[in-house]
Amino acid sequence: MKKTVVFLTAVLFAAELFAQTSDALQQEEAIELPEVTTVVSGESIKAGKEAVPDYKEILPDTSSSELELPEMNQVNTQNVARSSFKVLSPWKKTVFAEGRIGGGFPFNFLGDFSIYRSLGNAPFSINFYHESFEGFGNKNPENGFFERNTEVDAVKEFLSQKNKNKFSGRYKMTDRGLQSKSESCTDTVYHSIAGKYEGDWFFTNGMFFNVKAGGDFYNRYGTTYKGALPPADSWEKSANILSLNPGLGFGWNNNGFRIAFNTDYDTSLNLKKSETLEKAHGSSSKESSHRVEFKIDSSWENSSFKIWGNASAVTGTATGSNPVIVPFTLGIHYKFSADGNNVPALFAVEGGCISAQNTIGKIESMYSYTSCPAIPVESTDWYGTVRLVVPVKDLVRLNIDGNFYKTAFDKGIWAPDYEGAIAKSGFYMAEQKNRTDLNTKIAGTVNLGQVKVYSEWKAFWIDVPVLEKKHTITASAMYLSKDASWNIEAYVKQAVESDDDKVPDLGISGAVRVSNSMRLALDVKDVIKLCTNKTRTFAHSVYKEKSGNLSALVKFQF
Repeated sequence: MKKTVVFLTAVLFAAELFAQTSDALQQEEAIELPEVTTVVSGESIKAGKEAVPDYKEILPDTSSSELELPEMNQVNTQNVARSSFKVLSPWKKTVFAEGRIGGGFPFNFLGDFSIYRSLGNAPFSINFYHESFEGFGNKNPENGFFERNTEVDAVKEFLSQKNKNKFSGRYKMTDRGLQSKSESCTDTVYHSIAGKYEGDWFFTNGMFFNVKAGGDFYNRYGTTYKGALPPADSWEKSANILSLNPGLGFGWNNNGFRIAFNTDYDTSLNLKKSETLEKAHGSSSKESSHRVEFKIDSSWENSSFKIWGNASAVTGTATGSNPVIVPFTLGIHYKFSADGNNVPALFAVEGGCISAQNTIGKIESMYSYTSCPAIPVESTDWYGTVRLVVPVKDLVRLNIDGNFYKTAFDKGIWAPDYEGAIAKSGFYMAEQKNRTDLNTKIAGTVNLGQVKVYSEWKAFWIDVPVLEKKHTITASAMYLSKDASWNIEAYVKQAVESDDDKVPDLGISGAVRVSNSMRLALDVKDVIKLCTNKTRTFAHSVYKEKSGNLSALVKFQF
């Protein structure tokens, strides 16, 4: 399968380059990269391509929900456009490459490469990512203190005024050591192979039609050793799950008004022999799950105001005592620009009822050292979110976010209890649990020319998700030279009022531009733990996480 993925990736890349080869060989291109720019709009501050992710104007904030939620409408954000390269040659370059490669101590390696074309009617992207940590915190990798992640994905689009066709594929592999906590395995290997097609057709009267077809195969297994004991339950030993997700829809879009009708079908199938999974409470089968959603979605917007709403009818084999669930959402956002501000102010609020059904693969990927005993059933929440963005003349930007989630109809989220008992196999068991989650985030960015300062306070006031801290304070500062030839950044992160590690997470990084297309960087994370050769505990569990490392990187863009 790996060879197949690599072969398809190579063919796609070769096809894109072939179209440009004949002209390119006859011309000598002179490409000049722009000066590094800085966009300060995220959780830390960096320059150019390495800038921290922007605050996306998306509601709700799924980062704290522990539940896969549908993405809401996105507001425009400032980004450094990939198409901002200055091309001096008469041959217009459209294919670009960028990436990072390096390694450091304790032994780690990073390779992150992208080849893409974002212009024209046939954009594409090919991405490769690999990161490995071999031993951390003075622990021997032979004892299971290692983690390796590899991912390859490709996207190809065909665009015209009348239709849009998008093909995408992804292969992902994780190999995680079990740190001598398992009597059955030395490590666990996770594989995921996914593909998707999305097609949209547009008509002159504003009508549109869309269709999608996707699937994902998820495989997990453990590496055994001589004298290993078999797991107590068959679902701990391995997993083989096939998920399929077709759908179709149609609608009308005109003068800022949009209405759409969609039908989506989702199924998860156990490809192992029968009786290897348990039956979740509220499900009608151990071996499969089928879910159908009928949805109507409408919105109206102009240059500064948007209002939207949607309602669905969800039915299937995993909705429990409710044969039909009716999720719905109402939301508005208003953005406006004050004098002297390049970034608009924003007020957004939405709420309603959301419902989703995660897969075994998504849950086990989301929560490390976790095994899911059954095909998950529906998770439903009452929710409300609010966001306020207040810029002050490009000098200060204040972001305030509030989110509330409460389990509806006794259909809780699926998550492990890292503070509970661990199985002899080394896994924590994922189970469905109700929640009342009220969380807030207050963040501020100050732009002082060459100096950028960022601070954030994130708090969970009732239930605390298993991967979060009750209160976390983060601060960072970055200095960028006048000619943008070098920069340096430092950060500190600390959990407050918690029984977690009281040692603050300190880090420092810097980069020097050695040519128009290349930078050398040094990155030190969790300095105190690195210097003391100690680790942090992973989410109150018996496991240690990879903390404290030094990396030297070469970053390129051409």
